[in-house]
Amino acid sequence: MNREEREKAQERREKERNAAAKKLIDCLVKFLSKNDEAGRDLWHVLTALRGPDCDHGGGRATGGGQRGLKESTTARIRYAIGMRGGFAGGAQVSDNPIVAAPLSFDTFDVSVASYHFRNHYDSAVFALERLGYLKGEKKDVA
Repeated sequence: MNREEREKAQERREKERNAAAKKLIDCLVKFLSKNDEAGRDLWHVLTALRGPDCDHGGGRATGGGQRGLKESTTARIRYAIGMRGGFAGGAQVSDNPIVAAPLSFDTFDVSVASYHFRNHYDSAVFALERLGYLKGEKKDVA
């Protein structure tokens, strides 16, 4: 295959992947629009997958700051649902046990573990339990 053929094949793959991503988004919107327990569970997991946005700062969490918070929460949720690395943006994944909800402010600095994120995390852990992703592998502290 020459260079031009490789480039065209790459363009086709990108178009196919973009179309698949659009289909998934459309399905998610339809599913979430029903506003039932399954939709709420999915929303909680999706919001917790993103986690805290900042990877710097101090704090008592493993690794310090929001990076430690992400390792102790978001990275573990990602692993629990089957993510194993190699994801867009270099998503952090950890095979350590899920930290039991509710997430305690005693474990993380209050300035780092915002109330808003804690609610997303706690709701996601309970949703993962209902959906069968967690089967007793939680622990009580980060």
